[in-house]
Amino acid sequence: MRFSHTLIFFLVVSSCFSQIVESKILNVTEVDKIFSSAKKKVLKIKYPIVRVYKYNDRTGENYLVLTERKDIRNSIETKQNDSIQAFNFRLKNGLLKEEWSLRDFIYKDKYIEESSIWFWTKYIEVKDYDGDGFMEPIIIYGTNEEDHGDDRMKILVYHKDEKKAIRHQNSDLDDARTTQVDASVFKMPLLIRKKIKTLLEEIDEKGFTNFNHIYVSSKRRFQFEKEQLLVPQK
Repeated sequence: MRFSHTLIFFLVVSSCFSQIVESKILNVTEVDKIFSSAKKKVLKIKYPIVRVYKYNDRTGENYLVLTERKDIRNSIETKQNDSIQAFNFRLKNGLLKEEWSLRDFIYKDKYIEESSIWFWTKYIEVKDYDGDGFMEPIIIYGTNEEDHGDDRMKILVYHKDEKKAIRHQNSDLDDARTTQVDASVFKMPLLIRKKIKTLLEEIDEKGFTNFNHIYVSSKRRFQFEKEQLLVPQK
């Protein structure tokens, strides 16, 4: 009888736990209801919202908000953006509190003149890849530089609210194509690193960028191979 009660207890706990680890993309009506003009002002959301992911995990109820700003120097009809910003808000005592945020913008100088920057929502996911009860948002965004193909791409993984980054500089020249990987990326759980490798392979196959280049880490330069992501560094 004691074994039966214990089994029932663990089944109930497991059922409750599985219910809180979930995510969804909010529709326009849901976004407008939660993030009204007044609420956006309080939360300091300045750019138009392009997507909101609501997710629940061991930290509670969260909202990942992606925003993009149109380049005011171009026509309002174009899809050119000059800045992006993302926020992660957590519900605490009935109020949304910012846990972390990121911001980036296009480069415009005499060497590189990027024309737009945007979130690659096709590849952005919020999941619990390693089954520890915490969601690991993976955010991908990139830029466009039409003249020389010197566009950028970033993959940001938020593992337990800590940012791990892969920064890629594309180029038509082999020697100018580089990828910088934070050392902390290699210390994440294997299942998360496998997901990153899969994303890199898909992005490469679609022709959105080219990973045949030099890999940069800790002042060392060597040929980049996606399989390196599966090997943790000491």
